[in-house]
Amino acid sequence: MSGVVEITLTLQQEPKKFIDEYLKGGGAGGRSPAYKDILFGFDDVQLDGWSASCGPADSPAKYAIAISSATFLQQYLALDRLLTATTIISASAPIDRSSQKLQFLQIVNGEFQYLFDGDPRAPSSLGLSGGEHSLMRQLMVYCPVFLFLHELCHIEDGHLAYRAEQRLARKYWQLEQVREARAKDSRAMEFLADSSAILTGASMVVSSLADKPLTEKISHLKQFGFAVGLNLLLADIADWYPSRPRTLTDPKLNDHPNAGTRLVWCQYIFSDGMFKGMWPETLQANTPAKDAKEAIKAGIDQTVRAWTKLGWKRSAADVDDPALGPYMFEISRQLESPPEFRQPENPNQPVTEVTKL
Repeated sequence: MSGVVEITLTLQQEPKKFIDEYLKGGGAGGRSPAYKDILFGFDDVQLDGWSASCGPADSPAKYAIAISSATFLQQYLALDRLLTATTIISASAPIDRSSQKLQFLQIVNGEFQYLFDGDPRAPSSLGLSGGEHSLMRQLMVYCPVFLFLHELCHIEDGHLAYRAEQRLARKYWQLEQVREARAKDSRAMEFLADSSAILTGASMVVSSLADKPLTEKISHLKQFGFAVGLNLLLADIADWYPSRPRTLTDPKLNDHPNAGTRLVWCQYIFSDGMFKGMWPETLQANTPAKDAKEAIKAGIDQTVRAWTKLGWKRSAADVDDPALGPYMFEISRQLESPPEFRQPENPNQPVTEVTKL
């Protein structure tokens, strides 16, 4: 296991470098310099469990985003097994492996535990060459980048500010009402952050491949979709097998939606018209919105099929969650980006490239 930990620490450097460059690029080409005031890092050296978070930071920074090292290692261990059960077309070559049921290896409280039926061994991706090695490394960039963009949305789209405003607005409410309303708001904003992270990440992928053929863009969008699906399924495992005992039993007080519901939301995130309306016009010419949307969904679907093929458990969607639907869109209309993150009317902003391997 020490070899796996060492390689994941090495692999962390690639997404860390991209994210740092993305944040330090604030102020370039009309982009707000406020991004330079956001700190990012991998933490949790004790490997306690799955987590990604954002919040205010001590001066001179203003905000901080953290992804736990356990989360990154969990992504690696899951990918190592999932890639035995699926075919993903990389820029170089297809990978097609025969599959068998494998146990899921979970990191929790500094230890490793096996879940579900199957072989506890997994083919190691260490030392791979060619298409397999490149694909694994690319997915290990896309996985943390999606989580980073999700947390960044909470900051730049005004989610943190909205929560602070609502704390004041509800100070005379009954405690139970406050807790239920706060949880419902948070669940709605999780759906919105997923949407924003997918759109932003997909735009980055396509922009970074501007001079490449459409087939290569579609291939990378599928890989990004695969990374989105994997993150949500891993969050589901963390829900089923938490690192600490749960204290809440009332689902109305959960501040995160059922991970199965988030997965379905991301699979069917927009109608064709909505996605096209939000897909940047500058990308339409070389990557039509319909192709981009279908590629992302295909990647998510592929993750689910591989997950199921290995015999791993996942939650059914809670389509009756009141944070979905009209309430979510009502919240979105009330959100305002903090002043320091608002863009000029016609920004001439270059898009930071996603690391290509």
